[in-house]
Amino acid sequence: MNTPDNTTDNQNGGKKIMVVVPVPNIHTHQLTQLSQQHQPLIPPQFTPQFNFREKDNQFNTILDIIENKRNYLQQKQSKLRRMARQNEYLDGIKNDYNKYNSYILKQKHDQMRALNTLNHYIGELNKMGELTEQNMADSKIEQNKILQEIDKIRNTLDEITAE
Repeated sequence: MNTPDNTTDNQNGGKKIMVVVPVPNIHTHQLTQLSQQHQPLIPPQFTPQFNFREKDNQFNTILDIIENKRNYLQQKQSKLRRMARQNEYLDGIKNDYNKYNSYILKQKHDQMRALNTLNHYIGELNKMGELTEQNMADSKIEQNKILQEIDKIRNTLDEITAE
């Protein structure tokens, strides 16, 4: 069966019935009064309060902290670069010093070998007995000087190698 609003009832056509309910004429000021009369479902102490100014302040504080950290890390990186350049320079100086030190050590060892050779030669001359007493006395003095010089060189080598 057809109704005046073009819907049929469920028995005749299988269509849903549309019911039109008349709404009384309510003005907006009346809606405001109605909403004020009803209690809210959630009490005010439980409703979330968003304080955007406080959130903005927290956000700005976090941004400031991030900026300060970024500046700090950039300064540290700059300092590390300077230190790395200085280290490269100091490594060059250290390498030069090591080369010089090796050269000095080699010279000192060569001096000791030469003085030991002289000491051995003078000792052989004394053993042969072909020297006069004056030459023997001179050779003993020279041998003592050589031994003292060898001791000085040995002490210098110990100081150099102890560094």
